[in-house]
Amino acid sequence: MDRDWRDRIISNPDILLGKPTIKGTRISVELILGCLGSGWSFDDILESYPHITREDILAALAYTKHLASARRLLAPVPGAKPANASEVQFVVEQIQNGGYFASAIDVDIFTEADDLPSLRLQVRDAVRCHFAEEKLPGRIRLFITQEEVLSV
Repeated sequence: MDRDWRDRIISNPDILLGKPTIKGTRISVELILGCLGSGWSFDDILESYPHITREDILAALAYTKHLASARRLLAPVPGAKPANASEVQFVVEQIQNGGYFASAIDVDIFTEADDLPSLRLQVRDAVRCHFAEEKLPGRIRLFITQEEVLSV
């Protein structure tokens, strides 16, 4: 079973412009992946960043696995236009221990909040932080998912 990265990975527009980070730090998932991609071991990372744990590194990996399974990560074909450049779409999931997590479908924007009204504000702020004023989309669309288990 995958580790629940949501307990350790957050996105806050006030920290590193909303990049996913280890909760309680300014250490980004991107930094951890860059270290691992450069051949660093877990011990190398923990020695250089003693305020994170092995579980934080594993959460960063679980988070990227989640992204790879749920999103298109490759850049679009050069010159191709997004289907609807005036809109940013987010998938919103309820977090297991409460709250909500939103991730954009075609751009790297992620955020979370304790309730839907707060999440809507966080999503707006994250979109404003991500785009330059002249490229700001006109609309944000949220796809709110709900898990339901049915008996057979």
